[in-house]
Amino acid sequence: MPENFEHILVIDTGGTSARSILKKLRAIGVSSVLVSAARIEYLKNTKGAIIAGNGIVLKAAEDAMEKILLSPVPVLALNINAEAVLTASGGETGDAVFEKRAAHVEFDDGKLFSDLTEGDRYFERLPNAHLFACAQPIARAEGHICAYRMKDKPIFGAFFSVESNDPDGLKMLENFARNISNCAFSWNMESYLDRSVSKMQETFPSGRVTVACSGGLLSTVSFLIADRALGDRAECAIVDTGLLPKGEIEYAQKAIFEACGREITVFDAKEETFSSLKGISGAREKRDIVYKIIHETIKSAAEHVFFSSMSHEYSPVDALFRSEVRTLGKILRLSDEFVSRRPFPGGGMAVRMSGEATKEKIEMLKNADHIFENEIRLSGLDKKLWQYYVSQISSDAGAFLILHALLPADHAGGYAYRLPYDVIEKTVMRVMDLCPDAEGVLYDVSGRWTPLFSL
Repeated sequence: MPENFEHILVIDTGGTSARSILKKLRAIGVSSVLVSAARIEYLKNTKGAIIAGNGIVLKAAEDAMEKILLSPVPVLALNINAEAVLTASGGETGDAVFEKRAAHVEFDDGKLFSDLTEGDRYFERLPNAHLFACAQPIARAEGHICAYRMKDKPIFGAFFSVESNDPDGLKMLENFARNISNCAFSWNMESYLDRSVSKMQETFPSGRVTVACSGGLLSTVSFLIADRALGDRAECAIVDTGLLPKGEIEYAQKAIFEACGREITVFDAKEETFSSLKGISGAREKRDIVYKIIHETIKSAAEHVFFSSMSHEYSPVDALFRSEVRTLGKILRLSDEFVSRRPFPGGGMAVRMSGEATKEKIEMLKNADHIFENEIRLSGLDKKLWQYYVSQISSDAGAFLILHALLPADHAGGYAYRLPYDVIEKTVMRVMDLCPDAEGVLYDVSGRWTPLFSL
């Protein structure tokens, strides 16, 4: 629903930087909407557009450049995308002046670089640019053009991007949104909640609505929004597939009751789940089966269903970053402990193990994961880590349990965290005592996010 606010359109041309730009804009109070360069659409509340990414999608999309050059709103192209826009407008870019290093930049007076004087910027590649009559330079790096503005339209290009912990880059984004696009700085979770409540009331004007809750943060927040919008017409239901972490359902029940005084309906689908998973080894197949069981179980008992983390139908939090959902959860009276909890895959424990998800293997994994979570919390690392969990892999030598601990990154993966040895040691000792069928406990330092086993 960010599109219902005045917003900046972030056009993703590939890679991870567009999502990072989106997050930075929202952090300064600017609503932003992500679209692929292959499907550019300017909405009624679009006030400006930023093109970010590695340029691959932009090159592949046939009409993307035409839509950009005919944009009804101001455009800022970053990094390699600035080259593409310049050449499409009649300019030229040649060989690199230099690559993969920082250089001192001097900015001309202008709205884009207002309050920026001089400083170093990092360049993946600074091309030798020839603007001809189509554009004028607005910044130079060591005497070479590194940013430009089209003469006949509000299109800007910069041969650099916005890095992490980059105040000047953030100021450039703010200038583009405020000074050039005249976009309102109205993005905050209080306003988002008000609009979500109104939209939900319009979407479900009558009848009862059942919110399928997984027990995780996203679906719990979705139900609390529904409760605020619809009152007693909203019901919360959890399908117990037998694949959730230990105590997950009870934890969600307690959190929701403390937040709004409402109870959760629990549907028991454990037998059906394990029966349906028999002989299935592919992670995506397992996940799809679990989703289908959850969907059909609640649909058979409810007039309306919408999913949050599973996103089969309407969800009020799909477009939010997890940090934004956490803020929303606090506004909705969820505890700090609950909103800071680790993400969990919709397919449950079944997608965190290789091969068939049997009751015995699931029980082993649940016990190990519960021990690891407790040790992480006792050490205080839960406040630092983005994700921590146990997976299981089976081989001819037996079943091995794998500990994962990740720090956050700006993309879908994460960075492996170096766990203190005493935490690993305590975890291993407890796991091997409680899970005698496990051949051993391993520690993953690759930084992968939620392995999707297909062995």
